[in-house]
Amino acid sequence: MEALLRICYPILNPHPDGPLGEVEAILKAAVKYQMEFPIAVLTAELLSRATHAPLSVWAAACRTGLETLARLAAEHTFPAAVLSVERDSDLKGVAAWQLYRLREFWRLKGQVGDEFSFLTVPSATCSGSAPLGIHAPAFRSLSYDDADLVVCSSDGGGVPSP
Repeated sequence: MEALLRICYPILNPHPDGPLGEVEAILKAAVKYQMEFPIAVLTAELLSRATHAPLSVWAAACRTGLETLARLAAEHTFPAAVLSVERDSDLKGVAAWQLYRLREFWRLKGQVGDEFSFLTVPSATCSGSAPLGIHAPAFRSLSYDDADLVVCSSDGGGVPSP
């Protein structure tokens, strides 16, 4: 909390210099209390760290709910031959579907539309059609709210993973 209040105090160039996890915790507090200036300062600090630890910064952006920062950090992953993090805990709190979205972003080299999001769960409807001549039965409605992954069959049915 002290670091957050120091950013709010009117001084030139407040520079949070703690470890990534500490900067993320301060950013979460700033987001929670809708503090625009601290959010801007902390976002810039995380973005400056994205050149050395892009995946860790991307994960922090996902956990704090900052889509723009997540996309910018994801763009910093392109020079890497392999996506890696220093510690497994850097990915704690990131859903499997978010990692899949990052993989798709990486595979498409960032050439995605404006609707692409790391923070919004993609539609859980199953796309695809049944083979010609086969009528796909109506699928009963299941709740996809808590599912990280929905397995879709060729007949349009879907099964959420627990």
